[in-house]
Amino acid sequence: MIKPVVTKARDFAIWKTVILGLKKSPSDYFKAIRENGYHINDRTAWILHEVQISNSKIELGLVLVTSGDPGFVDCECADDIYSRAISLGLQRCPTEVGPALRLAHRNQERRESLRVAMRPISGSDGSSYVFTVDHFYDVDRGDSGEQALHSQVESGPGILIPGRKFVFASSSVRKLD
Repeated sequence: MIKPVVTKARDFAIWKTVILGLKKSPSDYFKAIRENGYHINDRTAWILHEVQISNSKIELGLVLVTSGDPGFVDCECADDIYSRAISLGLQRCPTEVGPALRLAHRNQERRESLRVAMRPISGSDGSSYVFTVDHFYDVDRGDSGEQALHSQVESGPGILIPGRKFVFASSSVRKLD
């Protein structure tokens, strides 16, 4: 069966919306993430404090792209996914999407890892990082796992993991205040 190929941004369905500007500072996001029981490690906490927060409340539509989806089958690395998505009219997310999505995506599937397609944030170690919104699950422990906001090194031209999920911003933006 031949799958349809995505040719423009309007062919992408909005997967989820987030509201930016609900928190007034990176510290407010950090506090909310911890208060809601999500894990955040030290490196990610440091990266979080470099996030630019929206001055106004904005509802942003997000699109989920998976390596191997129609239109992305021949992508061999994260840079290929980014280039293809942008050429189809999607955009990189504002950095605030990482923490906002962690708070909004409460019922995340087990073992799901969502990489936020954003401009990387430079870490104190000289590496560049992007956010991931994760739900880990340890079958040996028999628990529901840990939901987290993490950061990972921006891989650039590295090998793409099959089935990797990326979150992009759509052109669907609505100012709320």
